[in-house]
Amino acid sequence: MESATESTLQSQRDDEVQGQEDSVSEVKTEKELEEIELKSYITSDLHIVPEIVSAIHSADRKVRLAATVKVRRLMRELMESARQPLVNSELIEPVVGMLSFDDLELCEEAAWILINFTAGSVSDSEQLGYEMTRHMIPVLIKFIKSTADETFESFAEVLRSLSRISVNKTAAEDIVATGITPRLVELCVPGNDNLRHCAVHCLGRFTSHCEPSIEAPIQAGFLTALRSCINCEHDDTRLDACWATWNIAKSSLTHAQALFDNDLVAPIFKMISNPEEGTRTRQNAVCLLFTLTKKAKEHNELFPKLVQANCMEAFAWGLASTHYHTLRGLLKGLKNVVYAQWSGREEALERFKLS
Repeated sequence: MESATESTLQSQRDDEVQGQEDSVSEVKTEKELEEIELKSYITSDLHIVPEIVSAIHSADRKVRLAATVKVRRLMRELMESARQPLVNSELIEPVVGMLSFDDLELCEEAAWILINFTAGSVSDSEQLGYEMTRHMIPVLIKFIKSTADETFESFAEVLRSLSRISVNKTAAEDIVATGITPRLVELCVPGNDNLRHCAVHCLGRFTSHCEPSIEAPIQAGFLTALRSCINCEHDDTRLDACWATWNIAKSSLTHAQALFDNDLVAPIFKMISNPEEGTRTRQNAVCLLFTLTKKAKEHNELFPKLVQANCMEAFAWGLASTHYHTLRGLLKGLKNVVYAQWSGREEALERFKLS
């Protein structure tokens, strides 16, 4: 009797295992079928099939939405294969245009297409290449310039996309050349934290490149905007504001001096001593401190400005940190101060001892 029961239980377990294997097989088949379907949306000459392109331009809301969903699925599952066909079929502009519609469902689908098109790490964005991203630049710029209602969630997605494209140096220069920088600086004002952060991050991308890309935001009033961003309560905005300031400090002596003239340095140095500040933000603040002390070795006139901005106190406060990279940056910066020959060094060291 016991043997018969065991045999029955074993048979049930075998049936369950077979059922699970069949289920896995079905899921795999469904995924393969979906991939076959999605690949059928792309022609042999790398265009989106005409019926989808036509539907995207349709005046019928249901037809347009169904086509947009197909493109969104295509971009999600076959991102690398789908980018060029989207460009070749000139679908970027109509997709971006959907972001300003009142139809929230359509806006969301369009936003996801845009996100996936520009998605990825910094290296991935660079691999998109200038030839791929240049088609998007005028469309995104037009949207930012012409959209008055900044409450659209999709507005932030456009800024994020522009920021990702700006990783490419040539693309960043072309974006700056459109004259969009003053508009981005306008978006750095208090109000919508998400939008403000996206604008600061995008401008920060510009400052990470060559001189023309750095000068344009400064001329548009970015330094004044940074001052309010550094003192705001939004963590990510403070993080990127410190990063952008550090980028500017790495460029010319004139730009480094402008940071002092706009009272940006002392508030950032103060972050080094704040244990409640985020680690990455404090690290950016330390990088700014090190960069400015390194520049001061060649231009001694910066040392008194550094002392006036409480750099010695920042060194003393920061050395209590247990973060390796923070300590390493602080020690290297302090070495720049100690070993350089400049008037006021002894007084500066005394301030360090008293802190």
